[in-house]
Amino acid sequence: MISYSLIGVLLTLLGVSAAVISGLLLYIIIKCRLAWWWFIYRSKGLPVYDDVRLLGNNFLTLLGAPNISEKSIEAHKRLGKTYGYVAMTRYGCFTIDLDLIKMIVIDEGDVHINRSQTDFPLHELENSLLLVDEDQWRRMRRLYAPVFKSSKFKTPNVLEEVEKSVEKLIDHIEEKLDKQAEAKKLFEADDLMHKISLQLVLSCFYKQYDLVDFNEEPSYWVKMIEDGPESVRTNVVAKIAIFFPALNPIIDWLVWHFHPQGVWRRKLVDFVREQTRFRMEARKEFSEVAKTAAKGGMKLDKDNFSFRDGRRFKRNMMDLPIDYYLDGKITKEELFNSSFMMIGAADLTTKEVMIHALYLLGRNPREQELARQSVMANGEESEYLSWVINETLRLYPPVPAGCSRTIKRDIELANGHILPKGSFVVTNTFAIHRLKEYWGEDVEEFRPERWRDTSKHHPMQFIPFGAGNRMCVGREFALFELKKVFSALLMRYEFEAKHKDDAYVFDSLYMIMILPNSPTFVTIKRLERKVSLLGGCSSTIADKTSTFGNSTFEDVSCFLIAVQHAARLTSCVATGLRRGAFIELSETPLLGLIRELDNDERSTVTLRNKVTDREKTKMIEQLSFDESDEHRLGLTTCLLIYLVAVLAENLVLTGVIKFRSLMMLIVGS
Repeated sequence: MISYSLIGVLLTLLGVSAAVISGLLLYIIIKCRLAWWWFIYRSKGLPVYDDVRLLGNNFLTLLGAPNISEKSIEAHKRLGKTYGYVAMTRYGCFTIDLDLIKMIVIDEGDVHINRSQTDFPLHELENSLLLVDEDQWRRMRRLYAPVFKSSKFKTPNVLEEVEKSVEKLIDHIEEKLDKQAEAKKLFEADDLMHKISLQLVLSCFYKQYDLVDFNEEPSYWVKMIEDGPESVRTNVVAKIAIFFPALNPIIDWLVWHFHPQGVWRRKLVDFVREQTRFRMEARKEFSEVAKTAAKGGMKLDKDNFSFRDGRRFKRNMMDLPIDYYLDGKITKEELFNSSFMMIGAADLTTKEVMIHALYLLGRNPREQELARQSVMANGEESEYLSWVINETLRLYPPVPAGCSRTIKRDIELANGHILPKGSFVVTNTFAIHRLKEYWGEDVEEFRPERWRDTSKHHPMQFIPFGAGNRMCVGREFALFELKKVFSALLMRYEFEAKHKDDAYVFDSLYMIMILPNSPTFVTIKRLERKVSLLGGCSSTIADKTSTFGNSTFEDVSCFLIAVQHAARLTSCVATGLRRGAFIELSETPLLGLIRELDNDERSTVTLRNKVTDREKTKMIEQLSFDESDEHRLGLTTCLLIYLVAVLAENLVLTGVIKFRSLMMLIVGS
């Protein structure tokens, strides 16, 4: 009797639950359909993306759909420059109308300032600088903008971490190449570029220098961070949070405490907490050690000093927001949320650009060689390298909707249609960067030279970092990272990339970030050049047109980079080789020059591409040669090798000449 009663109660509860859920679903369907019809009515017949599914919205069919890159462009061809969409009860449009975008983003930028919440179960993102509204955004933007200025990331402390990060990348590639029987190796560009991108972010922002293991496949941190957006795309629970925003706080709490994604989110917050505590200690410690130093007539650097217990404080990019928090200018939540957002803004977007730049250079050997020659002549200031980066950003914008805004008034379009107040206007950057009317018939081609003259560009024609008031705050730092990494790679290696049919086909969540459909593979091999240095010897150092001993050298790697150095000898070598001339050196002046440079404090060099520890070790190991080699090379060459070895700590690797067991570095002014 009792068991029958229990079953009856359970069946009743199930029936009631089913009725409630059914009623709720029916309510949502009706509400979504009404929003759909209302938008069509208010927009005066604006064409709307028509595949809407059961709930009457375009989230599954457009905003969160697979291959959105192709679908959005196809829809523009079919529906026009501006077409509408409805996502649940929210509505908006996709547009490639540059004049409309300019009016919203530039002309009325102070009016249409807000973006739109995504409803992802990720409260740090939803409440970060990226998505907060109006007054809170204005206050936070004013405070965070200086964090990414060149005056903050081109400090000695940050530059040192950038150099070390690039060195880790080079050492990893060298180690892999050393293990190969062949002279080249196939790398997965996605993994390689994500590791260097993440290494740069973790070291420059979070003071976490050793978390990324380049030899770990897959890297724990790379996997954790990539799984975050991937889970939103594939996880049913995450999609429920988007469809039912009221459940978002509950789902976010469950993810935070019980999902692997919550593990790395908590760790990032712990990094910021740890760094905040250390900054508080550094403030107190500096006031004490500075007093002690002042008594001894010394002045300490508040951005780089040692604690009395031996620890060292080195200011990096995250310390300014921490100072804001300690000074009461931002809340703890604002600090944590925006610090978390930086992982996505500074890592996930940058690594996509790195991957595709490597792919495009690997598919276009002519442009790769032009970029290399330009970098060898001009270093990171290479104009052609800037063109390569811009062309990569044009073809593969990492944030496909960076200029998007929620409009605050009805806007009438030229064809009479209306964008109702409250519409979220999605600027379809991927499609804009492929408009033939602005870029020409070769719009799908990788052609860096198109950036030679941009004087006639429409102000909204190229918007990879967005535009207007909410342009990407980290733009300068992202370009700085890209130039650092690719100048180092181009000077050392050649790339070949396998063709990808889906190179420009990707998924995207609310057009915020790119989710590629397949990995990118690139073959990397050491750069090889040939140059001959031929015999005869009788003139002076100042003569740049004669000879260099009686030997011929071949197989030159990473040849010819200019570095700033006043030494006459190195100036002769670099200038002579650059012009393809012969160089004459006599032994006596050379000995005097070595002594002069050994004792001259001015003989240090502005670093452009520092010799890594691994390269120094290989140089030292190969600086031995037998008597026959010594006789052939002559004393002049031996002394030049000695000069380079003496100054190796301050010199930049500009070339490697291998002759049997000998490796010699070439340096230049």
